[in-house]
Amino acid sequence: MYRKLKIFWTSLWIYILTWHLSVAEQLCDFPVEWQGLWFLQSQPVYIRQHTWGLAASQQEDSQAKCRKTEGPYYLLEQKRSDQPNCWKCIHVTPRHANVLQYKQSYCHPGRKTFHDLCYADIDPTSHLQTLVRDGGLPVPCPFEGAFLFSYNNNSGRCQDPLSSMMECSSRSQFQIEFKHCYGIDDTYDRVAGLQCLATWKDGTDDYMYTKMHGPGFTDTDNTYRCIRFHDLGTSAMRLAMSSDSTCFNMNDPTDEYMEDLEFDLTRNHIWPSAQCEYPQWIHRKIWRNIAGTKILQSDGSHSSLEVYHLVKPDGTLDDVIGKMKCISSFEEHERLFKFVSFTTTGCVSKFQCIVIHRRNHHVLEVEKSDLYNTREEAVHGCLHFTPQERTIIFNATSHGSPCPLIGRFDEENIFCSTTVKGRCPKNDSISIDTDCLGKEDVHWQCLAHWHHKKHQYFIVTNEGLKHQGQLANCLSLKHRRSGAIVDIETDNWCNDNAPSIMSTSIDYSLRLLGPECDPKVKANVVEPQETTYDESTGEATRLNVYSNLMVVTYLISVLIIIADLR
Repeated sequence: MYRKLKIFWTSLWIYILTWHLSVAEQLCDFPVEWQGLWFLQSQPVYIRQHTWGLAASQQEDSQAKCRKTEGPYYLLEQKRSDQPNCWKCIHVTPRHANVLQYKQSYCHPGRKTFHDLCYADIDPTSHLQTLVRDGGLPVPCPFEGAFLFSYNNNSGRCQDPLSSMMECSSRSQFQIEFKHCYGIDDTYDRVAGLQCLATWKDGTDDYMYTKMHGPGFTDTDNTYRCIRFHDLGTSAMRLAMSSDSTCFNMNDPTDEYMEDLEFDLTRNHIWPSAQCEYPQWIHRKIWRNIAGTKILQSDGSHSSLEVYHLVKPDGTLDDVIGKMKCISSFEEHERLFKFVSFTTTGCVSKFQCIVIHRRNHHVLEVEKSDLYNTREEAVHGCLHFTPQERTIIFNATSHGSPCPLIGRFDEENIFCSTTVKGRCPKNDSISIDTDCLGKEDVHWQCLAHWHHKKHQYFIVTNEGLKHQGQLANCLSLKHRRSGAIVDIETDNWCNDNAPSIMSTSIDYSLRLLGPECDPKVKANVVEPQETTYDESTGEATRLNVYSNLMVVTYLISVLIIIADLR
């Protein structure tokens, strides 16, 4: 009997101890979208699945463990090396994917109830701590355009001269030009950049969280700033900016020290609004440059085009690096659009005359004038247009176009041989097989081609276009000796300094062998029916006319050779 009681009590103690340990090690989770590295002023904070690190150390055992959660409240056990662990509660308010704000109780060395720590010990009047996500993606700023402003930095209001703030090409950035006011301390001539990281609404107040760049904004604490803003109608706005990365007392308008700067903004009316629209043949497609580094597309309004930088080979877009806003149209028909643009590159905005030529359905040639400070100067530039920059762009979603090179060719060389086939076996392919030292076999895919001023151009990439950012080259094609010889080379103007798609330069002088892919099988080249434009008449023609011309040229060259033999 005694033995049975001993076993019973031993088992009971083991059960109680196991239960106590399991309760003690019970952990709760922080939301997945919170997990990662954040900054609290200049101190890094790590939020993981079960832990919230309030120290600079990344060691797991130095971080507070989440023991219980209820709504916005999280009960944390903070490990301390030199004394017993303490318990505290935090109340978290997610403002944005890039910003969390929270209040916390005192960390008690003895464990208290969840209710006592979370509902009784958190002072509702205490400061909100602000966490900003490290490396968070910027967001569009809540206002746009250009402003003039005066500012007050507690030393006085600087309003003569007025400072300025102007939208950059990226919707998330503004450039601020502060002016020095004589006789007012702490006012300086300096230029700073403002990047928007988050926006939210708290009651009737609107907030945004920003990152500042430039002189005077060096460390983490003063680089990040909290801003409260308020519209004062269609042409005015008031901003209040915190003095550091916190948002302390920003919701208390009675606190005269709640901000470092207060701005009174009015819209700068030299910033123009769009007054014309791009033709459908421009704004309905996505365009890319030859090198595959930039994308041009409509912003959705039909009156503004945006230039994006491609940052990944799969075509992932970076932020906007340029804008062309249509201000006034000068000339428009099915193959040309001439207009005054308000052009923004980075944070510099000026007027410009631009002419866009439609070389075919998939190719545009963009000509740009100099930049002008006023609209009137740009109008004069359109009346007496002299292009300072010319660029070829083509349809970024193109997946192949019939090649202008048709049939079999070889390149004369006494030391080696090169065979070139166009539209063999597919209409959009060119293959080059060579045993020449230093040259390589290649298989190209044709993406577009066109004629201009008796010149023929075509765009190729290595076979199998996989993404919008794939490198392409623009080549010229010229006929000699009644078409018996075809010269293919990189066209320096059209190629726009794009790197070569080959390890060697592209420069071939080819002799026509026949219009068919395989001399044993006649007429195995399928004639395409793609429509192009005749520049002299503007009427549509068929590409197979050119194919027939190649056949005739071949027959004539054969007759010439026979005559020479006689």
